Amino acid sequence: MFLRQFLATTAAVAVLAAGLPAFAQPQQQPDEQEEQLDEQEEQLDEQEEQLDEQDAEDNDVLVEPQNLDEPFNPGNTDLSVMGGVGNLLYLWVEPGVDFGLFSLGEGITVSAGGGLNAGWCAICGLASLMPGVSIAGWYLQPTARATVHFNQLGALFDTNQLDSYAGLASGVAIYSLSMETEQEPDLETGVYSFLIGPILGARWTFDGADGLFAAAELRLLAEFGQQTFTVRTGDEDEDVVEEGAANVARQGFDLNVGIGFRF
Repeated sequence: MFLRQFLATTAAVAVLAAGLPAFAQPQQQPDEQEEQLDEQEEQLDEQEEQLDEQDAEDNDVLVEPQNLDEPFNPGNTDLSVMGGVGNLLYLWVEPGVDFGLFSLGEGITVSAGGGLNAGWCAICGLASLMPGVSIAGWYLQPTARATVHFNQLGALFDTNQLDSYAGLASGVAIYSLSMETEQEPDLETGVYSFLIGPILGARWTFDGADGLFAAAELRLLAEFGQQTFTVRTGDEDEDVVEEGAANVARQGFDLNVGIGFRF
């Protein structure tokens, strides 16, 4: 009898133990859950910091200056044709050439060159339209120049198409002016002078560092020389009624624009 009760009781306990619901199992402590959440948050923060560092490195790579060719280097040759209006009187044109000689450091090149400036007195031609008046004027001005080309200005704009330079120009000038009228004696005058002064300019190539370019240049030239004049009543030497000479000293700005090609 006792044995049957013991077996029945044991079976009942086993059945109850097998049928316990899940919530009856031991639960994880709240403190342990919070610690795990904190660890997970720390891991996420570390991952975000790593991603931010990677993005910063990528951005640094993107903004690094490109390895561009210098706009003007030793060995380059510039052929140019400049033009302008001098003293609001003379239309002029100036073919020129510049040779890149040697470098003074990164982005700095020394060049030498020259040009032949030829001008025609435009207002003289207009005055000659008046009856009984004939006025003609021209000049020739061969010059030599030494310049230093800087790449720093182009580097500010991350381009190798801008070539800026400064230098010194010098040369000689020959002017001729003649005026003939029906009633007054004829006048012939000429100027023979020496020129020197600073120049400042820039050239913009249309496709990369070489090739076709547009140019602008400002010159401040001082001129020293002598002016001669002859007044005559006819075409022969015995018709001369007065002649003389005077010293010339003057200075002025010239703004020149043009195009050229860089080899």
